Amino acid sequence: MGGYGSGRYFRYNTKCTVEDCRSVDANDFARWKMFREGQRYTSTRWTLGDRETGSCGVITQIGDGLTCCAFLFNNRRVPVALSWYAPGYGGRRYFFLCPVCHRRVRTLHFKGRELACRICHNLTYKSCNESHSFDRLYMHMAESFHRDGKGVSWTAVKWYMRNMIRSVNKRPRRPRGRPKKCR
Repeated sequence: MGGYGSGRYFRYNTKCTVEDCRSVDANDFARWKMFREGQRYTSTRWTLGDRETGSCGVITQIGDGLTCCAFLFNNRRVPVALSWYAPGYGGRRYFFLCPVCHRRVRTLHFKGRELACRICHNLTYKSCNESHSFDRLYMHMAESFHRDGKGVSWTAVKWYMRNMIRSVNKRPRRPRGRPKKCR
């Protein structure tokens, strides 16, 4: 147990991640003023570095009891209903309704030719697969450390390394008080 290849990170049957899919976010459309009264059209592009990896047309129509959005992707038109609520500070916060499960979500993902939420696509986040990537290293380091003839637990090594990295990355504090005069 626990030998080489027993983890799930590098296996072929791990879940697809959100970062591998193309995503559209309702907050981005609100920032681009797409959720205003009337009909609006724009296109969104996905890039990797300076190379374009995909694009999608977006049509929103808001007004007279009609709030909907349509995505033009791979020569298909995918209609998506919109939902909103009024937060306490004023304005409106918009959400997409997933075309598959009709759940209210902020982000929709394109996986292959399908547009759906993270749960319908069975997606996970990349950080979930990487959360224990250094545990084997910490175990190896713990075996090499000995204090007074006693071994050190790998969780203690993990704690020490995490705190050491935090202290190295910490910004130096600004000195308090008046600066001293130079003579």
